[in-house]
Amino acid sequence: MRTTRDGKGTDRGTRYARLAFLSGALTACTAATVAFTFAATPSDSPTPTPPSTAHSTPAVVTTVQQAPSTSVVPEVVTPEPDMAEGTELEAPVAPEPAAADVDASASFDEANVDQLVDDGAPEPPVRSRKQTGRAPLLVQQGTRFSTRKLGAERAKSACTVGYIDAANRSGYSAAHCGNNGDAVYVKNSKGEWALAGKFQVSSAYDKATNTNDWARIKWNSRVTYGKNGFSGDAIISPDSLDIGDKLCLRGSASHKETANNVSCGRYAGRVRTTVFMDGGGGVQGDSGGAVYAPGKGFVGVYSGHNEHRKVHNGDRRLERVSMIGNGAPVSRAEQRAIAEALTK
Repeated sequence: MRTTRDGKGTDRGTRYARLAFLSGALTACTAATVAFTFAATPSDSPTPTPPSTAHSTPAVVTTVQQAPSTSVVPEVVTPEPDMAEGTELEAPVAPEPAAADVDASASFDEANVDQLVDDGAPEPPVRSRKQTGRAPLLVQQGTRFSTRKLGAERAKSACTVGYIDAANRSGYSAAHCGNNGDAVYVKNSKGEWALAGKFQVSSAYDKATNTNDWARIKWNSRVTYGKNGFSGDAIISPDSLDIGDKLCLRGSASHKETANNVSCGRYAGRVRTTVFMDGGGGVQGDSGGAVYAPGKGFVGVYSGHNEHRKVHNGDRRLERVSMIGNGAPVSRAEQRAIAEALTK
């Protein structure tokens, strides 16, 4: 037995009994507290998930703001490219016209096929935005442009914008003026060559026969669009024309861009998407220029000319015009038949 300060004794068994009582009371209190805590916490409460930061170029990740109790979901916005490198243009297929009245068996002498690209044009230098500043880039029907051809050629060329489609940020010219994916340059208000867009060749362009000789230029955001001041915006079918109707050409080489000069000839017929004109041809640099029927509308882009020799004891030159649409290749026999019909 142990004697306390007040003189009363406490045996060891009594002391252990008191400790056991206090321990049991504390255990019961702790269990009650834990039970209350679990009852007050919803069992289905989600754990916040951190937003994912992984994304691939050129995707832009924009975080959507949400309440803390829900997961943050990343919204992925992929910017639309202005123009993919080397994209091939799938042209709308024009309705097949009535078969032309040609003699497919007619002989055809060696043709002198000219594609009127001005290879003497100055090579447009590559300029940064800092070098060129923000000088306006105005393009309109008749504007002169240049392409820097890709690959080993590194050739210089200059042609003419034949039609402006402002709604689709596009222009049209001749396919032989460049290669698919070429950079397109025009002169800005300071007289400097500046990057203006990319060149897209018709997927059906046939170099051997110069069929479907048209291309689209996809303009960049710096370009300001002028008017189709010669043809107007209307695009007409040659079916609305009669043989001998007046057709005119606007080229940037044979006609100054600031003047209203044009060259005119006569409608000679067409085979599928290739239109032929008697007279009114151009010179180097006029390729891609607008060919139109005055007061009616745009017919196509100027492609060049073919010399047909010894047609009814003489030579005959036919100007080629490509409609904006794809068709089957035009044989030389079909072209010669058009030339012969003009001399009868």
